[in-house]
Amino acid sequence: MKNTQFYYFCRRYKNILILAAGLSFLAFLTMLIYPSLNIDEEMSIFADKIYTPWIVQGRYGIQFINKIFTINGRMVPILWDIFSIVFWYASGVIIFYTFYGEKEKISGFAMFAFLAFYASVPFVEGESLSFSMMSPQECIGMVCTALAVLFTKYYLEACDKGRRNDKKFLYLAVLFLFFGMTTYQALITLYVTVFVVYCLQRVLNGKLEILKPIICGAVISIVALILYYIVNKLVVLMSGLSMDYVDSYIGWMDGDSILKTLFMAVANVARVEFAIKIQDVSIYSGYVIRAASVLFILWSIYIFAKTKEKGSRPRILFLTVMTMFAPFSLYIAMGTYKTQGRMLLALPLIGAVAFYQIVTAVGEQRKSLKIIIVCLICYLLFLNVRDLNTINYYNYLRYEHDRQIANQIMFDIKRAGYDYHKKSLVFVGAYKMDFESEASSSTLGAKGSFWSWDDGNIKRMRKFLKTEGYEVKEASRREIRQAVKHTKGMKKWPMEGSIQETKNSIIVYFSAPGKKWYQANTR
Repeated sequence: MKNTQFYYFCRRYKNILILAAGLSFLAFLTMLIYPSLNIDEEMSIFADKIYTPWIVQGRYGIQFINKIFTINGRMVPILWDIFSIVFWYASGVIIFYTFYGEKEKISGFAMFAFLAFYASVPFVEGESLSFSMMSPQECIGMVCTALAVLFTKYYLEACDKGRRNDKKFLYLAVLFLFFGMTTYQALITLYVTVFVVYCLQRVLNGKLEILKPIICGAVISIVALILYYIVNKLVVLMSGLSMDYVDSYIGWMDGDSILKTLFMAVANVARVEFAIKIQDVSIYSGYVIRAASVLFILWSIYIFAKTKEKGSRPRILFLTVMTMFAPFSLYIAMGTYKTQGRMLLALPLIGAVAFYQIVTAVGEQRKSLKIIIVCLICYLLFLNVRDLNTINYYNYLRYEHDRQIANQIMFDIKRAGYDYHKKSLVFVGAYKMDFESEASSSTLGAKGSFWSWDDGNIKRMRKFLKTEGYEVKEASRREIRQAVKHTKGMKKWPMEGSIQETKNSIIVYFSAPGKKWYQANTR
């Protein structure tokens, strides 16, 4: 039985599984010890009615999980983070088993390196797991997606043995991939990447027929996508909630031409995998991703040169190139290069596979070379752990800064004798931190401050104040526009005269409002 094989695999390598899981938890130690609130989480943690943005985003699987396990979709600090780490790691174990689990002999260090890297890439996990309100649900989706590839493998193995009518694994693959995408559409890239690497393993094991497996994987993906969109339409119809949320991510019409857009989307693959800094935009902890990409390319060249079997080389070349591009398949399909680590859920696989294959390959070579490779991989894993803890600590400092600002503002309002329970509170402009550390990303660190998001998003500020115990009255758009007019001549907070009361509202003036501020607050 397939399930018992997986059970005995876990029992056989339990010490390595525990050791790799320990490193993953070590990488997130700061996040667990110093929990903080990030953008969007202020909406979830005190939700007094059912939190529904997931339906608007087409992620109704999260809504389904929340209905069973949460109160109105509220996140639970620390516990939700632990669940996220466990489920993310579990998906890596399933993927590893899909690739190598049935081998008679597995290098213990190679297995450790695969799992430890997969579960500790700062650019990806740092952003993905920082959204505690959705990360455990998304990681459950990752487990489902990993199982979809495993069942695809079982179906293809049944076909290899002439049992084409045994389609239960085919149906299971479609259903698990479908549910994975309902938690996060970007999980389709995880399926594609894992499946491409699985096809590569088939070729390396002497099974040169790749067209039928590729067609099988493509059919499963397409059927799961169709099922996802049908159910999404039904959910939107029944709920009455809809929004063109995905349109902001599609970039085919944004550029000068479709060809240029395609070029930029493809070039973005090299920008991320080799951590190329462009216009002061860098990839956080990108040097580890760069090193992993280089190791994968070196292994690809080695295996290409080593292979002598007729017909293997062109297949190896095709599949190794596709492995590099597969994590970005959704980006390329949407015609965008606006990279967000939380959408590149399959990116850690490139390094994980490279580490495993490199260690396995050098095990057959000189001992000195193996020592060098092992030391290099240990150093790269250390950098991952260091950088993940660093970015989460700086994010904690940002959170403490935001809390301090919140309490200072409310103290000033009370000292002035203004009653924020009776009059709406209007924040004009943004209050930015004095520094922006390199340890930051699009949502973590100084860039994720509630007082500067969208150049000053009043709704987020008001929700954040609630997390500090202040129930602030919401301002209407008319009151916001009137407040802007009133700020002429006002000084910037925290100077005297930066907080003033009008007939309808209390105004806190941070800075001159810009275009993003008007878009966030007056439309």
